[in-house]
Amino acid sequence: MARVKFVTGMPIAAVTTKSGKKIISIADVHLGVEIELKAKGFNVPLRTEHLANRLIDIMLKFQPDILLILGDLKHQIKGLSREVLREVKLFTNLLRRSVSSVKIIVVRGNHDGALQSFDDVEVHPSSGILIDDVGFIHGNAKPNPLTLMGEVLLMGHVHPALPDKLGGQKVWIVYHLSKKMRTKFAKHFKVEVNVKKVIIQPAYNDYLREIFKVGSLKKLCPLFRGLLDPLKGHVYGLDGTFIGRVSSLSSGSS
Repeated sequence: MARVKFVTGMPIAAVTTKSGKKIISIADVHLGVEIELKAKGFNVPLRTEHLANRLIDIMLKFQPDILLILGDLKHQIKGLSREVLREVKLFTNLLRRSVSSVKIIVVRGNHDGALQSFDDVEVHPSSGILIDDVGFIHGNAKPNPLTLMGEVLLMGHVHPALPDKLGGQKVWIVYHLSKKMRTKFAKHFKVEVNVKKVIIQPAYNDYLREIFKVGSLKKLCPLFRGLLDPLKGHVYGLDGTFIGRVSSLSSGSS
């Protein structure tokens, strides 16, 4: 089975597949969000280089074969302006210069509709892809059935974080699928389902976090509409600390 390690203090996963492929996974980069914030009157500097350099440090340490971006590489929902495209290319070019051997794959998010493959960056539909025994989806769309044939499924889209009264920190949420639940998935998607673990990644961009709410999760993600029970997730901090079950969080019932 694939190994998934949460990089301590970072919203980054280091994945090793059953064949030994090493993958760094991030979600919800939202490049260019500062452009929208400035338009609304907020004086915030562009942080594209910071986001790239932080990721480069991790990749130089782990030496991955693939960088997998789980959707929302850019923030602009409609179209792709020159300003935002410039930030996207700056981000990927900085990565290329420092870690030239790494293959960059983007699974489209709901903000990436106009994004096409460019400069050797592969762009795939939000329904996701399967690499060996690991599936990668954004989370906003019905998953490609192939992604359910792996043993681990990683997704973004939700930007999970604790309520402010519990510290407001970004968190990971992990769901373990029983044999009964896998059978339920198989009947729903009409495909063989091997997934034993679903992992929701926190947003890579520091500006983005959403207080975790069950109602929002059901609205945002098809996997939680009559399939996964949001309350049964296990919550972990960025430092790897087990915080508790979603059902134990005060926001979990809202």
